[in-house]
Amino acid sequence: MELTVSPEVPEVRWRSPEIEHPFCGAFGVPGFQKVSRDAKGRIHLAMVPFALSNPDTTLETLIQQMQTHSGAIPLGESAMGPVFWDPRQVAHLILAGTTGSGKSTLLRSILTLWKHRGASIYLVDVKRGLDYLDLLPHLAAPVLANPAEAVTLLEQLWQEFESRLEQLRQSGFSSFAQAQNQGQLRHLPEIVLVVDEFAIFARSESTKAAKETRLQALQILENLALGGRAGGLHLILSTQYPTAEILGSQIRQQALRISGRLEDKVASQTVLGTEGAESISSTTPGRFLMKDGPDVVEFQAYALPSPGPEHGFQSISCKGTATRP
Repeated sequence: MELTVSPEVPEVRWRSPEIEHPFCGAFGVPGFQKVSRDAKGRIHLAMVPFALSNPDTTLETLIQQMQTHSGAIPLGESAMGPVFWDPRQVAHLILAGTTGSGKSTLLRSILTLWKHRGASIYLVDVKRGLDYLDLLPHLAAPVLANPAEAVTLLEQLWQEFESRLEQLRQSGFSSFAQAQNQGQLRHLPEIVLVVDEFAIFARSESTKAAKETRLQALQILENLALGGRAGGLHLILSTQYPTAEILGSQIRQQALRISGRLEDKVASQTVLGTEGAESISSTTPGRFLMKDGPDVVEFQAYALPSPGPEHGFQSISCKGTATRP
């Protein structure tokens, strides 16, 4: 882990025990590996690599964590401790990562926990759920593979969203979470719409009708991203190739953004607003960066046993970077 700090404190002071030990201890590492000053006078603090291994976990353990954290979904562990996604605070999730990054394994764990929250889960997936075979019987509808198939579902979800808003107005509540906290609308489940691979909504079509269908589906998705939280509707958008065209600013502003290894700095900037994801080693599957306010948090994802060949992640050492824009 490397941080860049203002140059007021000399390098030698950073090496003093009264600064180095408590500072590095806050990040869960024993000390600095290197303290240097660049040509512009900025101080660079390279910390001793900390070990982030795949934490030993079970579904029962993750469910217990979720229950003790008011329904927040456990994602993995950073140097500072467990990392969570609280959908009631940030309704949607963007998850990026190239093949082999561990993205599908993390997504599978997230969906398994959503299932145990009692959510109705819908999946749009070009591979028709091949990575989530054990979850297919628990989906609220058959898997859809393209915008043409998905547009009818999206229209139905939009109608359900508007119906929920009307029920909230009649009940005097401003949000689905508020109503359920007061014991109202408990018969309505949370809704989770997963799109894996979101790039299908940015592809060129051979016909005008196909293009209109894609744009219609994308417009509904953007509208749901803006208002879905109020109606208990959540989006999980997964992609290997994030671009500004695929992930518009409206969607990004409403979502928790997580990225595994990506191909270049531009892709990392698109998802996280900063570089870093391109530096994650291909030998560290399950390593992710999460945009958390002004900071980027590095964590190792939990991995539940899978029926497929990807059963989990090996114990690995963290040598990536965490940046502060």
